[in-house]
Formats: sequence, C-alpha cells, structure tokens
Amino acid sequence: EIGGTIQTEPGNMSGPTRQGFDGRLNGNSQSFDDVFEFDASTGLYSVLDPNSPRLGIVPVIENTNGTNTWPNGRKDVVILGYMLVYIGKEDASGYPAYTNNGKSVWVTPVQALLPADFQVDDFVDYDSGLPSPVVFRLTD
Repeated sequence: EIGGTIQTEPGNMSGPTRQGFDGRLNGNSQSFDDVFEFDASTGLYSVLDPNSPRLGIVPVIENTNGTNTWPNGRKDVVILGYMLVYIGKEDASGYPAYTNNGKSVWVTPVQALLPADFQVDDFVDYDSGLPSPVVFRLTD
C-alpha cells in the first residue's frame, strides 16, 4: 500500500534470489523490445507482452526519516509508489537476469502507458532523484 511501512530483510539473499529468478524466468530470453514498444507520439512505451515473466513491478521506498540511504539490518521503510520494470538489461537480452551469482539483479525502469486496470496513482515515473527501486523478496 502506498504510504505503508514494511521492514527490510537483512542478510545475504543471493541463493533465494537466484532460485526465484530462475523459477520466474525459466530460461526466458525475451529482449526489451519483445516486451515493450516505444510510442514516439507519447514518448512512452506500450506493453507488448503483458504475460511476459520479464515484466515486473517494484516498490520505490525511503527510510521512515525521509532519507534514501539503504539501511543496515532490519529497518522500517515507507513505500512511495511502484515502478514498472523490464527484468534484465535493456540492451542485452538473455538469461539469466542477475549477475554475481544472484547478488545483483538487472532491472530497467520503464515509462509506459499503463493498462486501464492499473491504478495510475500508485505508479511513479523513474527519476534519478528518486530512491532506488528495491525488490524485497521474490515470492512468485
């Protein structure tokens, strides 16, 4: 929920992250252009494949004190909004979507025309001044 508070999960999550992305992508090597199409008239992207496992939604967070430095340990953070992402590198299709044996995940923020059933107020456009989008725990 926007404005809701959740806790970060401390510790090395590379094994579960790697397993989660392996399970989600299951060898999928769709490129960015297989999932999104640029619309020059709006300057936004359209979702070509809404069922792609490469299409993701991640929360944009900040600390409860208003800063956006990633906290150490188990700490409360506030959800500011959600961002649509391509899971992988925009200019490098392939499998998997992570590096460093699962310690780092590649995601590409996307400014897209959202489907009519999305609640637009929940989504924010990527801006380098925003806190980083964070995948807290891959569950599905």
